[in-house]
Amino acid sequence: MQVLAAALVALPRPAGAEAGRFSRNAAYEVCFTPREDCEDLIANLILRAEFEILIQAYSFTSKRIAGALAAVRRRGITVRVILDGSNRHDPFSVAGILARAGVTVLSDDQVAIAHNKIIVVDRAAVLTGSANFTPSAQHRNAENVLLVHGDRKLAAAYVGNWEIRAALASPLEAGGGAPGR
Repeated sequence: MQVLAAALVALPRPAGAEAGRFSRNAAYEVCFTPREDCEDLIANLILRAEFEILIQAYSFTSKRIAGALAAVRRRGITVRVILDGSNRHDPFSVAGILARAGVTVLSDDQVAIAHNKIIVVDRAAVLTGSANFTPSAQHRNAENVLLVHGDRKLAAAYVGNWEIRAALASPLEAGGGAPGR
């Protein structure tokens, strides 16, 4: 294993790629669908927010997660979401539900696919992984979710990327995605 670690350190990184070590105070949780309830992990993370939630998502049809976001928004928490442009035309997207709840919803139309699946809470917790925020990811697919708590440097990297994508995104109108799935 030490040989592999040394080889990974020696690999060249692409320009602009960030590398580092997790902070000493960082902790993590992992979740694997369909055998574990990753939607619950995500909803509970959202409900613990104290001041801000930033999200990037490719497919977002989970009413359960959207409901948690609407609940924290009603508490006055800032919630800002960037979705892939396909959500403009997906009748099951929760984009409209979120917008009507007062969530800022943007569409990232500047790339072929905005495939990020991340949530940053209070600039201190980062959730990422393969899972879209959909019931299919929870119940039908084999997916993974990684939640890292307490690593502000890692969170800052994700916030920085969120801000870059937000600057290129456009508002997503509240009318789309009414029913959710």
